[in-house]
Amino acid sequence: MTYARIDTNHKEIVKALRDAGATVVSLAAMKHGCPDLLCGYAGETILMEIKRDAKAKFTSDQLEFLGKWKGGAISRVDSVEAAIRALGITRKVL
Repeated sequence: MTYARIDTNHKEIVKALRDAGATVVSLAAMKHGCPDLLCGYAGETILMEIKRDAKAKFTSDQLEFLGKWKGGAISRVDSVEAAIRALGITRKVL
C-alpha cells in the first residue's frame, strides 16, 4: 500500500485558512496529482496545491492533472501568506 506524502506545512496552512473563515477539505490522500486542498470562501471554490517551499516542483502526476483540468485555476501555495492571498484577502500585520 502506498501513502500520500503530506507537506510539512500542510497542517499550518489548513489551520490558517480555517481561522480566516474558509471551509477546507484536505484532498491530499487522493493522490494521482489531485490538488491538496479544496477550499470554500466568500462564495468561491478554490483548489490549492501545497508545496513545502518556493523551490519545490510539481510531480509528473500533478503536471498531468493540471494539463487535463478543465475547471478554474489551481493555486500553488508554499506558505500561510500565499494561501491567504489565494483566498483573495490579506492578513492584517500587527
